[in-house]
Amino acid sequence: MNPITHALSGWCLAEAVPRLERRDRAIVVVSAIAPDLDGFGMLPELLTRHSRAPLFWWTDYHHVLAHNLLFAIIAGAIGALVAGARNRLRVALLVFAAVHVHLLEDLAGSRGPDGYQWPIPYLSPFSDSFLLTWDGQWALNAWQNVAVTIVLLMATFVLAWSRGYSPVGLFSTRADAAFVDALRSRVPRSHRGPLPPMTDAQRTLAAELERDVRVLCARGARNVWAADAMEVAARHITSSLEAAGYAVEKQRYESGENIIAEIRGGARAKEIVVIGAHYDSVDGSPGADDNASGVAATLAVARRLAKARPARTLRFVLFANEEPPHFQTDAMGSWQYAKRCHERRETIAAMLSLEMLGYYNDARGSQQYPPTLAPLYPDTGDFIAFASNLASRSLVRRCVKSFRRHTDFPAESAALPELIPQIGWSDQWAFWHFGWPAAMVTDTALFRNPHYHLPSDTSDTLDYGRFARVVEGLVGVAGDLAQ
Repeated sequence: MNPITHALSGWCLAEAVPRLERRDRAIVVVSAIAPDLDGFGMLPELLTRHSRAPLFWWTDYHHVLAHNLLFAIIAGAIGALVAGARNRLRVALLVFAAVHVHLLEDLAGSRGPDGYQWPIPYLSPFSDSFLLTWDGQWALNAWQNVAVTIVLLMATFVLAWSRGYSPVGLFSTRADAAFVDALRSRVPRSHRGPLPPMTDAQRTLAAELERDVRVLCARGARNVWAADAMEVAARHITSSLEAAGYAVEKQRYESGENIIAEIRGGARAKEIVVIGAHYDSVDGSPGADDNASGVAATLAVARRLAKARPARTLRFVLFANEEPPHFQTDAMGSWQYAKRCHERRETIAAMLSLEMLGYYNDARGSQQYPPTLAPLYPDTGDFIAFASNLASRSLVRRCVKSFRRHTDFPAESAALPELIPQIGWSDQWAFWHFGWPAAMVTDTALFRNPHYHLPSDTSDTLDYGRFARVVEGLVGVAGDLAQ
């Protein structure tokens, strides 16, 4: 692969370790490129090719001198010597890893135009018998190499936006500051630092959310095995929507009942925005965060927009049966509702699934992630997340921009492939299957909340002050989406 790809790999690798100094990051980046030093023999070979004593330094030494285990060890030792005193061991290990990432990238994508694969003599100069090769090696100019470079470049932009520095800073801190400012001006940055004092409206909202959550959790678990509790929850949802002035519709199907309220749109009434949450809970859990919090949030947004006059039609839908045994089957309430919309040939312009919104933790290390995502996001569970599949990425971008305009609260976003299963762990999944843009708003569930799917997921574990700030932002998001 080309040196730019190797350099970006080194940068992303260095960023996997927090709080490295600028010099240490530079050492790792240089180490990621360094194996290509054995390619500089090309120049003397070209200059002497017509002489009586041509030099074959490229032919004899490329992918030999620096593409091996010994070079990785030497580079690691040098890295440790020149690194900052407190990071010597970490830098040595990162340098060793960076050289090996370089070797793996070359193993995958360095086939020449003549088909030569450039085998890697990993144990050279001690042994030439162990050569690393791969029959599926891509050509140096193959689209796969371009794709890898683009992904690394995007990761570098995300890291620069979130951490406030980029590889530009290896050359000029002033230029780096200008670059990061320009990058952040395109996407508003999430709130950082202490939250402002709560307003009277936020305190009122927090009390409202707590009342709804406690009512929904009062009978314990809500599901097909606890039909009485499901009925109590459905009655509370219905009466709350009717009290706000809505005509409530029920969609009954074989295993459940969805509850629907609508504000008819104006100029763009055929375009529908759905704000939804499931009102059941997993068996054995009262489900305060999962998902009484999502229901309470949906009711709060509906109350505050009841008198709105949106251009698009705005629907609030409380779904039955998101949890097992119905999870990701056609018995999910959201699947049944999305299917009905599809059969009616309705146009869903956007769908937001409100899924666990009330649990927060300020401790370092309190936030976990699926594999590979941790270097890109905070390790403190004090934010709300907007997440979707790749097809809904524009919706996520619009939502998080709107949220940051309407409330001072940390928000992160991600649009990820559906190969990452957790990205579809709520009701947005059903809407994706009918081709509509949909996103989940969440406190990240089991990646933060230790009470997830347990009897301890009670109303006392939620932070209603922060929950209220999130819902305040969601009122703005819903209003913006409906225009």
